[in-house]
Amino acid sequence: MYKVLIVDDRLERKKALLDEDSFKSLKEFERDGVIVITSSLDDNASLLTKERIKEILEPYRVIAIHRSWLLQNNLINIFEEFIKDSDKFFIIFSGGTTTNGFSNNFRSLSINAGKFYTSKLLDFISDCENDIEPSLLRFLYGDSWRLPLLLEYRHLLWCDQGLNNPEKEEQLRALFMPDTEDVSIEYLNKQIEKEKFSYILL
Repeated sequence: MYKVLIVDDRLERKKALLDEDSFKSLKEFERDGVIVITSSLDDNASLLTKERIKEILEPYRVIAIHRSWLLQNNLINIFEEFIKDSDKFFIIFSGGTTTNGFSNNFRSLSINAGKFYTSKLLDFISDCENDIEPSLLRFLYGDSWRLPLLLEYRHLLWCDQGLNNPEKEEQLRALFMPDTEDVSIEYLNKQIEKEKFSYILL
């Protein structure tokens, strides 16, 4: 079982955003010990060091934190440094986030709180309970997660923006392209058509 931690400074937020059945399911996951939901990591959160954060988060494979909690405790920089050095999965959610963004080779996700507290969260936690390796790509896009990323990759090539965003291009290349092959629109078009067909069958 992969344990999940949610740190939300407003614990009532999940009840406001989830429907009744989803909220009940989330409480069941809490009772089963798959997930821990708390309003803070520590009574003196603003004094947390990177070493102490590492110690607290050790039991968890997935950590989801509301951005306002990090801001209130001046922990943004420490957490960003910690995330880069960690092999865990991180979700930073906030009502003020308008676009989804991945970093750290798709191990970190920035997402709107309304998109975080959905039935997808329950599917994601269920995977963790059943020892399925967490996938933030699947959490955000579902089983068809390859299709939107292939479309984004093709867009990068078409607009020649790959040179302006080498980190993103490298992440996408690592997902879809063998090291020995050159990136081409033709290759991506073929992959996109395959994914469209798979998506229709879902």
